[in-house]
Amino acid sequence: MTVRETDCSAEQRGVDNPRGNGLSKPEKKQENQLIAVGVTEAARLIGIGRSSYWKFAKDGILPITRVGRRSIVVLDELRMKIRNF
Repeated sequence: MTVRETDCSAEQRGVDNPRGNGLSKPEKKQENQLIAVGVTEAARLIGIGRSSYWKFAKDGILPITRVGRRSIVVLDELRMKIRNF
């Protein structure tokens, strides 16, 4: 036997979902904050091309970090460089 929506409210049924299927609405998760991104994404974030980012990184103007064979950009370092630019 099922309870129809017209028989009682969601609060009376003790569920968050007014459809009454027993599934509560998933809580909104906090968006994961990225710590670092690749060079392509970092360049996109600040509105320049990838090759321009590499040139500025080589000249020490923009940050870049090597992790093994991969080059990444720590976002906090990038934000500090951009603010002080």
